[in-house]
Amino acid sequence: MSIIQVLKNFIKKESTGRPLKYKIEEKLETIVFVLKSGISWKELNELNKLYDESSYRKYFYQLVKSEIIKKIFESLKPTNPSKINFIDSSQIRNKHGEKSSIGFCPQDMKHKGNKVSLVINNIGKPIGCEIGRGSDHDLKLLDATINNLNIKILVGDKSYTSKKKRDELKKNGIKLLYPVKRNIKELRTKEERKLLKRRHLVENSFANLKKFKRLGYRYERKLEYFKGFVLLGLITMMIR
Repeated sequence: MSIIQVLKNFIKKESTGRPLKYKIEEKLETIVFVLKSGISWKELNELNKLYDESSYRKYFYQLVKSEIIKKIFESLKPTNPSKINFIDSSQIRNKHGEKSSIGFCPQDMKHKGNKVSLVINNIGKPIGCEIGRGSDHDLKLLDATINNLNIKILVGDKSYTSKKKRDELKKNGIKLLYPVKRNIKELRTKEERKLLKRRHLVENSFANLKKFKRLGYRYERKLEYFKGFVLLGLITMMIR
């Protein structure tokens, strides 16, 4: 099933009020085109002068504010969750975002942006997402990223190294697994080392997510609209 059909079926269940001026399919196709191509809303007028770009943009904002995109993302999560999940984060530079919602990226202090924290299951499907400032530490976004998820083992990279956080999650029945740093005397079992080698799954997910050109940079002024595009990209990945 295509991303357009998934969105359309869900929106029909949620829709109330008067009929739309333009067809749902046309609006959704345009929004997905913006996601994939990275084209600005204003540039849409050059492609199609029959329609006002603001109608597409406002419809997308409506989908975000009504949390329809978020609900679709939640509804597509697997009913039988994986006990083993992988977490990581990635930076996205800012173009037009509000100053209050961005921060300097640690890897590139010349640019501000946002950090996307992502959890995937053992087959590489996204199940949780959170967005913070570029300056936020990975551990700061961890709790919000895994909120309400049924996780037994959570595998991350060295940025998640924290005995305090590991003990905290252990009380909730979650085992936090990360590579051992040189200054930490911990041993990893053979099975744990195998799991750590599978962290490429979440790295591949970020690579696939950034193939959507709208997500190469943050163009949306408001964070909620930027997150709407991120979730839309994740939904596309979930139905593949």
